[in-house]
Amino acid sequence: MSPACTNETALTVVSSEANAIADRRFLDQLRELKNLKQFLFEQKVKFEPDQLNSIDLGSLNNLYFSSAGRLPDTAEWKLLDEKLSALASYLSDELRQKIRIRELGLFFGTVPLTFLLLALATILYRFLYGAFFEKGTLLFNASFLLSLILWTVSQGGLGACAFLGTRIATRRFDKVPLESAIDVADITDESILKIRIILGCLFGSIIGLPIAAMALDKMANAIYGDSSSLAPADFALMILPFLVGFSTNLVLAILERCIESIRTFFGMSTK
Repeated sequence: MSPACTNETALTVVSSEANAIADRRFLDQLRELKNLKQFLFEQKVKFEPDQLNSIDLGSLNNLYFSSAGRLPDTAEWKLLDEKLSALASYLSDELRQKIRIRELGLFFGTVPLTFLLLALATILYRFLYGAFFEKGTLLFNASFLLSLILWTVSQGGLGACAFLGTRIATRRFDKVPLESAIDVADITDESILKIRIILGCLFGSIIGLPIAAMALDKMANAIYGDSSSLAPADFALMILPFLVGFSTNLVLAILERCIESIRTFFGMSTK
């Protein structure tokens, strides 16, 4: 190998080592910056020729993580903040909602699919475990109770996910009043999403568990027996855990009726 090739290889190695960064926090923000830039290009955001320098990441494109690397210097932190501020200025309210939905894809894809598969698996197990366990045994009773709990929890969670998904899918920022737009914006808050799904599972299990056995029996009769005998009230019974997970207003109405009944039973004033 010639001396020129050796020197060129040595320079490449030194340059590569200089681009190695050991600060994960810096690289996490850099990854978000690159994702933001890619998102803007995917959305076909129009950039003027004189704006290209402001969105060019420059030397930041060459940085990568290495535990043996160096710490980013002050100039690199400043450049990162400048580029993030420049790219964020191109985001409209609608684009901000879109990118937040993409970042929270777990709640709009994986979690609903998990609840759906759990609900289907529970129904399948409910209709089959009687063939493997003798009625009255511990395994039969445990399977009976487990199927009721999992079915109501999964239905409540699926209802909550359906509510969140429909609110996102039907949003219209230019055609809804301000309070509705704010409500849609809150749905892209990760904390609110977690609370809403947990409440859906909780309401679905608390309100649906007492009627779960009856609802699943009616479902079995409709599948294996005469489906024409299924009344509208029976159908409402089968989807009740899903409905209470979907609508908090329905839950509040049910709880209000229960409280009024308790007040009447004890002779307390409804006032």
